[in-house]
Amino acid sequence: MNSILIITVNYRNTEPTNSLVKSIEKCFHNDKIKLCIVDNDTTVESFTSLNDIKGTASFNIEIIRSDKNRFYWGGAKLGLDKYLNDVQKFDWIIVCNNDIEFNDDKFFQKLSNLNRDEYQIIAPQIKSTYSEKDLNPFLLNPISKIQDFYYRLYYISAVTAKLIHKIGRLINQQSTINNQQSIIQSIYAPHGSCVIFSNHYFIKGGYLDTNFTMYGEEVSTAEIAKSLDLPIHYLPVLSLVHKDHQSTGHAPWIENYLHSKETYYYLKKKYRS
Repeated sequence: MNSILIITVNYRNTEPTNSLVKSIEKCFHNDKIKLCIVDNDTTVESFTSLNDIKGTASFNIEIIRSDKNRFYWGGAKLGLDKYLNDVQKFDWIIVCNNDIEFNDDKFFQKLSNLNRDEYQIIAPQIKSTYSEKDLNPFLLNPISKIQDFYYRLYYISAVTAKLIHKIGRLINQQSTINNQQSIIQSIYAPHGSCVIFSNHYFIKGGYLDTNFTMYGEEVSTAEIAKSLDLPIHYLPVLSLVHKDHQSTGHAPWIENYLHSKETYYYLKKKYRS
């Protein structure tokens, strides 16, 4: 079995992290699986609780404390930085939300059987408990001019955003068409809640762009991969569960909106200007 590093980010609530750990334990694993938990905006309570989880786990766990909230991708980078000098020791690096659960007991075995030269960045099947849909492929193709026009309207103001959001929900409720195909395919961007990188991605110069707070993991990963001529594949044979909104669902809507607006303009300037 290959050596696998899993990086997740905890923010105050350790219950999802505990569920993640338990789900890993139920899967096929050995001493070549390592979990790195970054404790964002760490407190005595969260750090103590995470150490309790570590103490009862049957596999290797490392906890890294962050004295501030670096958000998801920034926290993940803090964990990743500790291993970058020896990244070749890990065949696969999984970056995931702490509200992900591995429900296939052969998940890691299936991953280990894959060719890292062929599959360098993987978007697994992510079953949302909120929408009951697969969150991948996140984007089959780069954002079109029509889609970008939609985003520009959406980010005019919070008022227009709410109106557009309501219209979009009505259209989705009336639509019975499912355009997703559960087949292996090359895609533009993976859903950020769980991205699987072969070590080739980092060896060839790939990185986690952390110049945003939230909602930029997908496009930044896609654009960095494109610049390195590395493919991203959707592989539904690798399946897991995402308990949506446990990480960000309790934040006020306007706060999430402002984060996403800031990220939209950063990504547009950085990658699509």
